[in-house]
Amino acid sequence: MFAISNYPLFVGMIWFGHRIGPRASFPKMLGGGLLSAIVFYLVGNTLSWLQIPDYAKTFAGWIQALWTGLPGLPPTWEFFRNTLLSSGFFTALFTVAAKMTASEESPLEKMAGAREEAAEGTETPEEAAA
Repeated sequence: MFAISNYPLFVGMIWFGHRIGPRASFPKMLGGGLLSAIVFYLVGNTLSWLQIPDYAKTFAGWIQALWTGLPGLPPTWEFFRNTLLSSGFFTALFTVAAKMTASEESPLEKMAGAREEAAEGTETPEEAAA
């Protein structure tokens, strides 16, 4: 039941990624990836604090949800650290790979060039008679 509350977060991150756009600069993409990880951590742990009865519903209980987590489990700050590292690494990796393999021309530019070539290839009747 707790995982269902994460789905709107995933949808929000996808929306945010589309807002940044595929042509964004490397720092913008990296910053967007790290910002998404931070927002997911804060919102996800706040939802856990609200839903799990083991947390005190006080400011100290919220800090516990953000920093230490529940007794018997690894501290949540370790998950946050690992999420930041992996988000930064994989965002950088995928952004560099996409930028290196992307064509210099956009699909719209390719389509416009193809139309120009097609227009150049057709002759008018006056040109054909000459």
